[in-house]
Amino acid sequence: MAACGICQGLLCKTCAQFLEKNSFAYWHAAPAELHHKYYCGPCYNEKVGPALDNYLATLAKAKGVFVFMKFKSEETRHYKRVEKPLQVEGRTDEKETLLRLAYVATLAGFNGLIDVSIVASKVRNEGYQTKHWVATGTPTQVDAAKLDAEDQVERLGGRMKK
Repeated sequence: MAACGICQGLLCKTCAQFLEKNSFAYWHAAPAELHHKYYCGPCYNEKVGPALDNYLATLAKAKGVFVFMKFKSEETRHYKRVEKPLQVEGRTDEKETLLRLAYVATLAGFNGLIDVSIVASKVRNEGYQTKHWVATGTPTQVDAAKLDAEDQVERLGGRMKK
């Protein structure tokens, strides 16, 4: 028998709502009540379900964040760099680290990252070697329609369609 992570009520295996360990993997500041494995139906529907839906919606937005690498600074010269750069570190995969950075920017209300740099350093543990990734980027608002117009100019060889 297990206990609900929120109300501490006893649960049978058929009544328990399970939450995977990595359900909120990109949310580094998830509330403590979302770190349990078992929940009763009412607690899951009231607190965990809406939080999970919000998390998944934010993750979907993070996958659509515009990312401009640091070496593409000529494309971002007109974007404001008002906000402080965000930094995510300690991950083992380059793409996952970039997605975590985009998730943090999305939580802050931005839809773009400029001057993004991803650096890897080797970590050795006796005979085993892995990489430690660090991603840094400045969050900003990107006008998607304006970006599409700029892409159109570039695709047409520098001339706009009339």
